Amino acid sequence: MIVAKEMNHSHYVRILIGLGTLCCLMGDGRATLAAPPPDANMVAGQDAGAQLSRMEREQQRREQQERLDAGAQEGLDTPPVTQTEEEGTLHFVLHGVTFDRSAIFTAEELDAFAADLLEKDVTINDLYALVARINEAYEARGRLTCRAVLAPQTIRGGVLHITLIEGRTGEVTVEGNRRTAQSFLEYRLGIKRGEIPDFKELNRNLLRWNASYDAPLRVRMAAGKEEGTTDYVLEIAEPRSETFALYADNMGSISTGRERFGLIYTNRSLTKSRDRLTLVTLDARGMKSFLGSYQVPLGRDGSTMRIGYSANATRIVRGTLEPLRVRGHSTGVNIGFNIPLYVTTKRKTELYAGYGRTHAQTDFAGNHWIDDRVDGWNISVTETLYGRKSALLMTHGIRAAASENIRREESHYSMYQGNVFYQTRTHGSQMITARLDGQVAFAHYLPSAERFYVGGAQSVRGYEESLLGGDSGYAASIEYAFPMLPKSCAYGFLFYDCGAVYGDSAFDDHILSAWGLGIRTAASEPVYAQFSVGFPLCKELNDTNTKGARLHFSLNATL
Repeated sequence: MIVAKEMNHSHYVRILIGLGTLCCLMGDGRATLAAPPPDANMVAGQDAGAQLSRMEREQQRREQQERLDAGAQEGLDTPPVTQTEEEGTLHFVLHGVTFDRSAIFTAEELDAFAADLLEKDVTINDLYALVARINEAYEARGRLTCRAVLAPQTIRGGVLHITLIEGRTGEVTVEGNRRTAQSFLEYRLGIKRGEIPDFKELNRNLLRWNASYDAPLRVRMAAGKEEGTTDYVLEIAEPRSETFALYADNMGSISTGRERFGLIYTNRSLTKSRDRLTLVTLDARGMKSFLGSYQVPLGRDGSTMRIGYSANATRIVRGTLEPLRVRGHSTGVNIGFNIPLYVTTKRKTELYAGYGRTHAQTDFAGNHWIDDRVDGWNISVTETLYGRKSALLMTHGIRAAASENIRREESHYSMYQGNVFYQTRTHGSQMITARLDGQVAFAHYLPSAERFYVGGAQSVRGYEESLLGGDSGYAASIEYAFPMLPKSCAYGFLFYDCGAVYGDSAFDDHILSAWGLGIRTAASEPVYAQFSVGFPLCKELNDTNTKGARLHFSLNATL
């Protein structure tokens, strides 16, 4: 039932409490006379499905920051320059050119290199130019261990011989691979013993590796122990394979408990193939949540597949709805594929496609209130640009979904979802960070878990978590951070946040804005702590007065 926006909020809540109490007193008769369900807008973001969706977004934001912190990708060093020989005065009529057998060029291709010099008077400079053209062709094909050489010789009958040295892969060793199998590395880079390496392909594979995995890789080359071979040393810098992180914050909803405590377990290479397992638990006074995901590499191009499961159970423990015994639970499963489309040292473009299914149920006073089943499909493109001291991440995507509510009514809807994140370092380790999140729905009255919410530490600080919700909306933030002392691991920061929600499901007062300040430690520290105070600028909201400032804190200790 949709209640008119002009209805007085507090008066409506008192009616609901009275009806709920009457329903409870009637005992078995409540099935025939059930209290009318509260308007979903009254508890924006407090039902089980919405809170589960918010927890998943928080995890996505943590992974996004981790990806940006990794920085630009690293490829192979610049190819060696062809050695220049001394000039000479030799000249003769060239009648023919012979070559060693080549695994890269056909006989016709080799003959074509010298075709324009045959039956002409040539000098030593012309011969060096011919050798240079062949070496350029080797480099164009990525064969940097292959060289054409003009060896000392006696010219007989005007016939010249050019020596072709085509180095093959010798020994391959790996350094630092405690939790990464050597066979996995060799396959991802395309290195095969006894073959002539394609350095263009090797460089592409190296860039994709460093763009896709959390263990940066370098390749060193050296003259092989066997004649005509090149040995490779793969240097991998693995992070800690297993980490446990304890965290606490006050980012919970007032209705289910502001203070939250949790544990994050991460295994970054479960089977020594850089497959990542993440388990997250979250507890508050009125909420228990779990999130698990497993990401596995699929191909040499850096593609990955991720499967996930999430669940939570909630109960209203504070507020005007507490007497109605509001209980909820929700579950979600999803699968997604991430495919790198374009990777250079300064740019990365990725395509994501995924499917997810959620089931959210909420009861009040023993009666079903919400029972939503949603099947959703997502496709998005993420562009990451790295500057010398900056990073820009942009994601644009479309979500299409089909849902079924408690009355078994089906609906279909779609929406645009976007995110822009920019971070740059200025003089003296000062940092400016800007973020914009948005959603534009092409339908009305979306299920609660699909709506856009503003308010709280992840959107507009200074307000309660998920204070306002609507079918569409945006949240923007700009922040200036500075070191508290020279070489200090503590940073102070100032911020301004704003956001709004739109659509038929939104209240009349739908805009939030706030400013504030805070302090935090560097993200690289074993213990990460952040404290901020937000001062709301929009205080009168839908007959409710938001008084004073709000403190937000989070603490994360890695074991």
